[in-house]
Formats: sequence, structure tokens, C-alpha cells
Amino acid sequence: MKILLTGNNGYLGSELTFKALNAGYQIVGYDNCTGRTTDATLEFCKNQNFEFIKGDILDKDKLAKAASDCDFCCHAAALVGESLSAKQPDVTWLVNYQGSKNVADLNLPTIFFSTGSTFGKVESGLCDEKTVCNPVSVYAKTKLEAEKIFLDRGNSIVFRYATDFGLYHGDLRMYLLPNDLLYQGWKNHCIV
Repeated sequence: MKILLTGNNGYLGSELTFKALNAGYQIVGYDNCTGRTTDATLEFCKNQNFEFIKGDILDKDKLAKAASDCDFCCHAAALVGESLSAKQPDVTWLVNYQGSKNVADLNLPTIFFSTGSTFGKVESGLCDEKTVCNPVSVYAKTKLEAEKIFLDRGNSIVFRYATDFGLYHGDLRMYLLPNDLLYQGWKNHCIV
């Protein structure tokens, strides 16, 4: 199976690429290289089952060409996070909504990586798939609208996940609470 993986340089995308290649899948990594690092992609290029295309999900023609012989898509490309989306709301709508529409228009079976932020503030403190979404940030709103596009296609799965944590090819990502807590426990032998 040949998989188009958008955002393959990102934290989630690079981990998915690594695991998919190790499982024997062919991967077409598609990323605009504006994230933190491309170190992972350099490593993946050693694998004969990996092809990298530098491209933007806003470029419909290039995206379609990249997907032309793919069987499946994992769509992880996005502007991520509430602080970034607050600083660049128009660009966030363009990338996260219109870019996702471009990916959906490929009409490939797709896993769309959304966010638990779509739930917004949950009064009970607990939520599941039936909890009504009430997105607060621009980031969450763009992801929820993109979810609707994929779900309307009928050949996609939306995966809402919470914060990823762990090492990212040398970047400790200490701005994430789980990483900070783990670091405090290891370094200080207590968590404050």
C-alpha cells in the first residue's frame, strides 16, 4: 500500500512515517518544510519505500500529482496550536480549512488528524465521541470545520487526539505540559 502522508516533517507526521516505513508501507511524504526541522526526512530518504515531495497542501495541482498513485492518505499537515492560530488567524483558516479541503478533494480514503481542542471547555471535565463540540480558539474552529469536510466524504476517519508528547528528533518540546512534568520528575525528583 502506498500512503500519502501530509505534514511528514511534523511531530506526528514524522512518527507516523517512521512506524509506517517499519511496517513495510510505501510513503510519499509531503511537507512544505516550514516546521522546526527536516532531520527526520533526511533519515527517511535512506529507505527505498520513501519518497519526499516538498509541497504545500494549498497547491492543488502539486498535491494531486503527489497523490496520483497513492492508495490512502494520512493528513497531518496543519498550522498547529492555539497561540500560533491567534497570531495568524487568516493563515490558519487558509491552511487548516482550505488545505484540508484540497486534501479531501483527492478522494482518497483518509485518516484526518484533528484535535481534542474541538471540544472546547467541557463543563463535566470528561468527554467522548458524543460530547458536543464548542471550539474556542481559531485553531479548534478550523479543525472542526475540516472534520466536517472529511466526514461528508464518507471514506475518512477523524482522529481527535490530545497533546502529543515525547522527544521530537532532538527537540525536547519543553513547552508541552506532559514533557515538562516528566522533566521535573526526573531532574528534581518531584513535580510542582
